[in-house]
Amino acid sequence: MSSIRREALDKLVTELETFDINRTEYWADLEPQASYDVHLTGKLDALTHFCQTLGWSVLAGQVNELLPLRGTAPEAMERVQCYVLPEIRRSMEQTEIDSSPNPTDWFWDLVHPRIKSLAQPRYEAGFFGDAVESAFKEVNDTVKRIYLES
Repeated sequence: MSSIRREALDKLVTELETFDINRTEYWADLEPQASYDVHLTGKLDALTHFCQTLGWSVLAGQVNELLPLRGTAPEAMERVQCYVLPEIRRSMEQTEIDSSPNPTDWFWDLVHPRIKSLAQPRYEAGFFGDAVESAFKEVNDTVKRIYLES
């Protein structure tokens, strides 16, 4: 069985464990500060999504409350490296990551197949507003078509 999800999460966690912020450079100028903040925001956002997908809501909340990073990367990384990453490693050992279902799968079983095919890919890609909009547009188009046929 493929272990794509486990490998991706392990790679992300390893990158965050070894990530080092040069505090002198960070506080000396806004340009490197912004670069660190943007880079780490992307990694922490990805980590949040992994945690949410695996049902680790407490860890997802811990990471998510650090975002957005605005001049707080050193403090955020200290918290992530000292608390969050060890907890994620422990959870990774106890969880069959690649066979874990997505916690929202049950919801999509209740949705009409046409709406599901339009909205689910957008939702899973993180485009929540677009997912809702596409679903409403499909409902609107269907109601118009039914009304005009009658």
